[in-house]
Amino acid sequence: MTHRSAPVSDLIIRFGDAPDDGAIAGRLGGRAGLASGVVSVIDAPWGRVWIQRAWADGSGVDRLPPRVIVGRASVRSGFRDGPVSPDAWLGSNQGLGDGTAACQALSGMFAAFEFDPSGVSVLTDRMGFRPVYVVRDAEGRARAMGTDAEAVALAGGVWRSIDEVSVAELFVHNFITFPYTTREGMTELDPASITRVDGADRSVRTRVLWEPTEPDRFDDASKMRARIIAAMREAGSDLTAGCRRVGVLLSGGIDSRAVLASMPEGLDLAALTYVTRENNEVHIAKRLASIAGVEHIAVRRGEDFYPNLLARGLSLLGCELRGNCHGLCLVDNGLNEQFDAIIGGQLSDTFLKDHFMDAPSRMRARPASPIQKLRHALFGHPADRARASRNHTTGRHLHEPQLTEPMRARVAERRERRLAEVARVRPTTAAMWTRFWPCSRQDDSAHTLGNARFAWSDTLFAHSGVVEVMRDLSPECRVDGRVANAAFAELCGPLASVENANTGLPIDADLRAQRQGKQRPDIPSQPSAEPSLDDPSPWNAVRGSWVNPVVMQQRSPAWIQARASLAGSPALAVLDRVIDRGGRAMIASYQDDLPSNMNHIGVQIALWLDGILGGTPPGCPAAAETTA
Repeated sequence: MTHRSAPVSDLIIRFGDAPDDGAIAGRLGGRAGLASGVVSVIDAPWGRVWIQRAWADGSGVDRLPPRVIVGRASVRSGFRDGPVSPDAWLGSNQGLGDGTAACQALSGMFAAFEFDPSGVSVLTDRMGFRPVYVVRDAEGRARAMGTDAEAVALAGGVWRSIDEVSVAELFVHNFITFPYTTREGMTELDPASITRVDGADRSVRTRVLWEPTEPDRFDDASKMRARIIAAMREAGSDLTAGCRRVGVLLSGGIDSRAVLASMPEGLDLAALTYVTRENNEVHIAKRLASIAGVEHIAVRRGEDFYPNLLARGLSLLGCELRGNCHGLCLVDNGLNEQFDAIIGGQLSDTFLKDHFMDAPSRMRARPASPIQKLRHALFGHPADRARASRNHTTGRHLHEPQLTEPMRARVAERRERRLAEVARVRPTTAAMWTRFWPCSRQDDSAHTLGNARFAWSDTLFAHSGVVEVMRDLSPECRVDGRVANAAFAELCGPLASVENANTGLPIDADLRAQRQGKQRPDIPSQPSAEPSLDDPSPWNAVRGSWVNPVVMQQRSPAWIQARASLAGSPALAVLDRVIDRGGRAMIASYQDDLPSNMNHIGVQIALWLDGILGGTPPGCPAAAETTA
């Protein structure tokens, strides 16, 4: 292995002299996927630091190092002469300093902490992929800081200080508006910022180093296609610099094969495909790996993997997002320690396509023929009549009436304020950008946040070069993924001729054929297969990679037991103040009038509240309410 040590999963700082009751180490060490992890507890002149590594590697920490990088960072090629670790680069460039050079040179999903006798400095990554939380007292002084929200809440004494507005927002929208969290008094630091906490007076000073400012004029499609290809090749080179054994998460779709095609030559590559039951997507992934000349590894998931993910995801990540940590199957198969890097294609739809464009914006961004333009002039643009879908991520606001009236007003106020903040930086695309800036708030970020805790994992689209391209991508280039998919097809070479498992068409098919392919009845959308009455785990009866969430929540023993365990829970009283139908009705059974993700997050929130109000932090051996 090139890496001599395990990745740092999380780092927690408590300022001051409060006693340590073991709850923070218990929280960190008791999480799903980190049973092999090691937690070091180190005293500093201004407080105490907990550093967790993903597995035991013989490099236990007994004194505070000058700096620690949480997650996986890489040094961009323009700032190095050869392979160099981020820590070595910082060491030869006067450390974090004012953050300017480090923000430009370092890329990826990380938080870089630097320690000295007088305090702590922390640099957050460009898009806030890896969140850093801080708890302040009434005077604004730091009480605690770190990368795991649950442990920071413990360290800062706000474990039971539930922010019910955040709970309401999480229930409807599947994410919480930046910078708020599930706890009152705990917020997230700005992305691309340098923060200094003075150890003596615990004052907090933050300076933002970079923002994704909307360009005055967007480049055309041909220029953006070339920029995407160049950025992905740069990312592939930077993310694997100094690596020997590299895994690429490969499905049967478009994005992951483009990641595979972005890898430089000379690596010992393996394609990793998550598999519950053999299906067409797995077979296509095997074909892609064979054409690329790389090893293919089927990462097996048990029949109860997804039902058990409810508890495991909550254990690993807490409740800032819906905890769908699919990559825990890497741990289950013992693969998380076997690679110098595991690179995925997550966030491609978010960054380069139209995943978070609302229906009217999407319709307006599509090119119109002369005849269509005439119809629009005579009869109005169809976008004027378009309505958001209640089942699409951009239509979740339509479910806000499910909240109690006081909560609806407070959620709306919070979201309007954030929209105005983003509009300062992104005047014409603010509504879309509120969904993923910072990226810790992107509602599917549990995939990347989970993997980064138990493996040397990254997503190619988190690279700063890709982020800079994404910043300059117009809605017209995003819509239907027309520019990104064209770039991917060019990048993929012979892999482009293999059909996309989602459409049955090669990825180099023209855009109209691809859009029509999405509607083909022989390639139905998930969930797609009809579960058999004698199937003991019918939620896995799908043609794709994932699961039938409705059947799982209705019929799996794990979900039935989870709901039963909440009867009489003090969590229900909190939900009564948040959800209009009340906590008891929400938890009693699957709510057919709500989307599956709202049913999911409702039960997850209730389990999380039950653990807090019942007095036992998830993963901890005993109840604790830490004070600072």
